[in-house]
Amino acid sequence: MFYFKYLKKELHYFLIEHKSTRFVIEYGTTLFLCILSALFFALGFRCFISLGDSTLAVVGSDSNIIPHLATGGMSGVSQCIILFGQIFGLEVNYNLLQSIFYFVLNIPLLIFSFWKLGFKFSFYTTLNVVFVSIFINFLPTGENVIFDQIGLFLADEPLARGIFAGIMTGLSSGIAFKANHSAGGVDIIAYYYSTKKSTSTGKYMTLLNGVIILTFTILSIFHHSDASVAIVTALFSIAYLFFSSLVIDTINVRNKKVQLQIVTGNQQLAKVIVANVPHSCTIVKAKGGYTGNDKFIIYCVVSNSEVARLVHKIRIADPTSFINTVNLKQVYGRFFIKPID
Repeated sequence: MFYFKYLKKELHYFLIEHKSTRFVIEYGTTLFLCILSALFFALGFRCFISLGDSTLAVVGSDSNIIPHLATGGMSGVSQCIILFGQIFGLEVNYNLLQSIFYFVLNIPLLIFSFWKLGFKFSFYTTLNVVFVSIFINFLPTGENVIFDQIGLFLADEPLARGIFAGIMTGLSSGIAFKANHSAGGVDIIAYYYSTKKSTSTGKYMTLLNGVIILTFTILSIFHHSDASVAIVTALFSIAYLFFSSLVIDTINVRNKKVQLQIVTGNQQLAKVIVANVPHSCTIVKAKGGYTGNDKFIIYCVVSNSEVARLVHKIRIADPTSFINTVNLKQVYGRFFIKPID
């Protein structure tokens, strides 16, 4: 562990001195995570959400098979548009139209992103959208292709498909957020409002995606003339949304806040906190219940990602301090969050 910390420290100093190398590593890593995020989404869509034509040909007209689960975001809006066309008897190449509509519908949101959320964030979000559109349409298809084999194996297990689809697309959005961009679509809107409101991203995405799934359900009733099939599809799609939101909020801790309550006899510990995080603190005088000695309780609120480093610094400055952490749902007032690039 010590050797690892030493190497990490040396690498940090090396990158400070070599700006061009730091630039290549930083942007190369972000590009890799962008492609990985897009691939996860496309695989989740191909394997679990929308069964391929070859898979549907094998399972035939089995009424227990749900060919397409409803998704959220621009992929969900794309599904609604395609379903609307099918209601009027339009025969379509599902994956091709899905990739086209997904890209086109993201254009106004990408413009909004460049306007409100910064160039770097928006640039990589645009690349993510482009890669998703490419992967959805050009990933190989056929009975012997692993993606369609997975879809065939779980074709009659819509709950499992919903769970795995939620995990895959949640990983997609979570990885994108972790790399300081998004997977496009409603992720942009959710990320914008969660930053403004200083709260978690998942609940905003769930709300927006819920409206899209409701629309998909209504259109499905008209298309299949069978309300039971549409409602069951919506129920499994809700499972997909739940797991997707859960994974996103687990990975994306940018807007999660933690309150630290530090009991110490050293009032100068407050200076250690202010020197190591871009947040202030509040000092309250107290008295030890057992010893009767004068104590101080220092309250501060920090981002989830700052907790470990700050606790480490506090323990070095005062090994006898007592630290309690409390996860917060939301904070009100001025709280510094690193601006989006």
